[in-house]
Amino acid sequence: MATLGGVKSEDEASRWHTDNLDHWNRHGFGIWIFRIARDGQFVGRGGLREVQVGGDREIELGYALLDQYWGIGFASEMAREILRTGFDRLQLESIVALIAADNTRSRRVAEKMGFRFERDVIWKNLPVELYRLRYQEWTLRQDR
Repeated sequence: MATLGGVKSEDEASRWHTDNLDHWNRHGFGIWIFRIARDGQFVGRGGLREVQVGGDREIELGYALLDQYWGIGFASEMAREILRTGFDRLQLESIVALIAADNTRSRRVAEKMGFRFERDVIWKNLPVELYRLRYQEWTLRQDR
C-alpha cells in the first residue's frame, strides 16, 4: 500500500469504492479485480482511470497485487489485458502509467508493455514519473 497512499480506514475504503463505481458509471471503464482462473483466488486489482495530471486529462493504467504474487508474471498479464481493453475495445489514443521513482517492478512491467518515459510530474502531491504508451505503438508490438 506504500505506493497507493497507505492503508485506508473503513470510511476511506468505502469512499474509494464509491468513487470507483461512480467512475464506471461516468466513463464505462474503471478498476477490475483479478483472480486465478482455476480456483478464484484473489490476486489483485487493476484497470483504467481518468486522472488529471498537471491540468491535462489522462487515462492511467494502474494495478496492485498481493505481495505473494509479485515476480511471477501476474502484473504483466494484468497490464496486457487492461491495455488490450483500453486500446482494442475502448479505442483510446494513449494511456499513461504514473510510477514512483523507486518502484522498479512497476517500471519494468510498464517498459515491457512498451511504455516510454515522458517526464517527471507531481501527482497527488508526490513526485512520479509519467510513462506513456500510444495506440500506434501498441498496434506495432508483435508480442501482444
